[in-house]
Amino acid sequence: MENEKKDQSRFLKGRTDIKIVVLGNSGTGKTSFCNLWVNNVFNEEYKPTIMSEFSFKMYNYKGNYYKVQIWDLAGQDKNIYTSKVFTKGAHGCLILYDAENQDSFESTIKWKKSIDENTTFIDETPLPITLVQNKIDLVDPENLEKDEEELKKFVEDNGFLTFSRTSCKNRQNINETMDHLLSNIIDRLEEYHKKNNLPMDDNKRTSIVVQNPSTSTESLLNSKKSFCC
Repeated sequence: MENEKKDQSRFLKGRTDIKIVVLGNSGTGKTSFCNLWVNNVFNEEYKPTIMSEFSFKMYNYKGNYYKVQIWDLAGQDKNIYTSKVFTKGAHGCLILYDAENQDSFESTIKWKKSIDENTTFIDETPLPITLVQNKIDLVDPENLEKDEEELKKFVEDNGFLTFSRTSCKNRQNINETMDHLLSNIIDRLEEYHKKNNLPMDDNKRTSIVVQNPSTSTESLLNSKKSFCC
């Protein structure tokens, strides 16, 4: 145990994280999405997030490990603006909506506007934001196919990075959604630092690369914390 603590300290010392925020109306499945990606756990019992919860996960990209924070923010309308403090320093965002709830879809524009007005990427360009249509297990697959072109146009017109369709209940497309967003972020961070002749660990908004951490260390770092009002 003592060796594990020393190992953990070695990887955490002086490091900063890739920060992902997860937004959307209440009941869209944000907490389930985060729990599945971090811990591979799904709970059908619904408990609304009061203010915010965040988890850590070690993420392997091209043979290097990155420590990723994923912030699950409360989805009540009143929190669209109070969430500003929690989005500070973010590198990317997921905005979820319920595939069977039109109001939650229409609200995605409000959530995106809140991000665009208050947070930018390290190069001062808009933050990469993935639109996530969750709970697709409740929708007829034929209807999903019919809506695809319309959804692509919505994403393009409103400046989203891309869109993804997920089902937490069926564990569908969770990892793929995060892979796409994180690979975009890491590639952009590397490009920015290469262009400006900066080391990847020299800026507070950039994750330090961890070379091949042990399994025990990775397990220790995958944890969950919460904040309440």
